[in-house]
Amino acid sequence: MSWYAPQAGPSEKRLVTFSEAQIRGVDEATAALHSDPRFQHVSDPRGEVMQFARECSVDRPHRHVARFVKAHARELITRICFIPIEYLTVGTTMDVLGVWLLPVDDAQIPRNDQFFPLPAAVGAIAALEVHGTDLQRMAEAANDTDTNMLRILRAGLHNQLNPSQRRFRTATVYAFDRDYF
Repeated sequence: MSWYAPQAGPSEKRLVTFSEAQIRGVDEATAALHSDPRFQHVSDPRGEVMQFARECSVDRPHRHVARFVKAHARELITRICFIPIEYLTVGTTMDVLGVWLLPVDDAQIPRNDQFFPLPAAVGAIAALEVHGTDLQRMAEAANDTDTNMLRILRAGLHNQLNPSQRRFRTATVYAFDRDYF
């Protein structure tokens, strides 16, 4: 991979090329950035890492990591994500594998029919704590955890419920404890 990097003067440029090992380093750094929740909000991790690599290759004497982290890392936020569960009814709050299942009339559940409608099939709300810097990705992580919990719950109830009673699933909406409506 090559590009022209600016030099001392505005019209001076030099060709800069990355080796295969350097490209692997960019790929590894991109994966690390993508998996670190402090950088969850970065919309183009590979593009940011490539720009960082270019800056490092052009200006080798300076340390760039601290500046990159300062520019891109954000402090983690913690929220409770509420996800409706269809075809599962709970009468009281219960903890199932670290996910709280709440009755639909629980006082903790955000009430906003426009942004958090509860279809008639909803009989429980899953609530779990999530951490990150991007609400959409935090909701996706919460949904993954919730879906896994429901899968395990279905397996655990296999001998106690008939198949039509094990069809519970997450709904397509979610809300946070402090949504910005």
